Amino acid sequence: MTRAAGGILRRSENELRIAVVHRKRHHGDWTLPKGHLDQDESWEQAALREVLEETGCEGRILKVAEPIAYLVKDIPKVVLFFHMEFLSQRPLTDEDEVKEVVWLTPHEALERLTYPRERDLVARAFTAHGNATRRRTRRLDVKAERLQTTLTVEAPLIQMLVERTTAPSDSEFAVDWRGKALDLLSRARAALLGNRTDEGWRSLNAAQRLTIFGMLPEERSLEGRRVIEEARAKLDGWRLKAIENALAATEGKQPPTSVQLYFARELIDEHFDTLYLRLGMLERRLIQLPLLLGIVLASVFVLVALEFPAAAVESTLGSWRRFITVIVLGALGAVISATLAGLRNPLRGRLTEIMQRDAITLLRPLVGATSAAAVAIFLESGIQTTIDVNGSRVFPFALAAGFTERLVVRVMKSVEDAASNP
Repeated sequence: MTRAAGGILRRSENELRIAVVHRKRHHGDWTLPKGHLDQDESWEQAALREVLEETGCEGRILKVAEPIAYLVKDIPKVVLFFHMEFLSQRPLTDEDEVKEVVWLTPHEALERLTYPRERDLVARAFTAHGNATRRRTRRLDVKAERLQTTLTVEAPLIQMLVERTTAPSDSEFAVDWRGKALDLLSRARAALLGNRTDEGWRSLNAAQRLTIFGMLPEERSLEGRRVIEEARAKLDGWRLKAIENALAATEGKQPPTSVQLYFARELIDEHFDTLYLRLGMLERRLIQLPLLLGIVLASVFVLVALEFPAAAVESTLGSWRRFITVIVLGALGAVISATLAGLRNPLRGRLTEIMQRDAITLLRPLVGATSAAAVAIFLESGIQTTIDVNGSRVFPFALAAGFTERLVVRVMKSVEDAASNP
């Protein structure tokens, strides 16, 4: 067994940063400072020496981080890392091997480090720090807390399947699934540290799917039954039918293949990704619409403060107060219309339709105001004589005109349908 030691060297000025080494050899990789133990050298002595040689920095050991282990040409290698505090810096003594040393935030280091095990080490070391920062700066993110808990539980299981060598994959599609699974697990931790919760969930789910290629036949049978039960409880439509077709053998004696099980698991994950995307868009809409309503109502109160009754009896649309009143009422009608539409089956429809409604939420008051102005101009143009719209009688028509903003969504849907069915 080969022994090596290294350090997670940190310093704090305006923010916490750690030292990352860009090496000339090893294909120009980015790594934490580390190296082999010399004869009769302790782990601590080797770690301090390697950090000094590769970064030019003297450090003080704070505590043990944890070891990482891997094979180099079938020979086990163990690297024990220590948390270190920066003390001072001097010129590099290992310029033949080190190209540069950079100081990065933990999040930046996770993006830069080459090796998944080192990224994983940094992510575990600084996740608690990141969570503490989030609690100080914003409300508790329930999804992030769930992701952290799930990572704590699932990461050892993923690593166990990765390290197990008694379950050769039954599929040619599983080339290097172990390395990819570890890389995705590191990316999930990096996303959690960087407050990218949705990305973290997708990476974790992808890592879990890849471990299917390391399952034994009896494990695939159990997982297949669990997946099909979950699908029947939570899915319907074409996804459920596709999963039942893929795992039909699971209910018999033959275990599903890795590819069949991977496909089924991917469909379930895809369903929940889409669901959470819809919920996110609904959350944004529920924030935007009350904000817009508040702005429009504030405008109404301003009009009242500017002697609205006196403005209301003026007979020409050219009065700026009357014209602004018409526009504000049109915008108010549009916001009311959008709010009512959002409360009725907010997640119903194709994802593209929901995205369209979400994208034009901020345009609705503008469309409503424009419609109200156009209707008022038409009613007072003299083209029609059946409706008396003098004074404030035009205002109900302006409010009703605001509801025509729904036409925008319908027009966009018609354009999309026409484009998809030429």
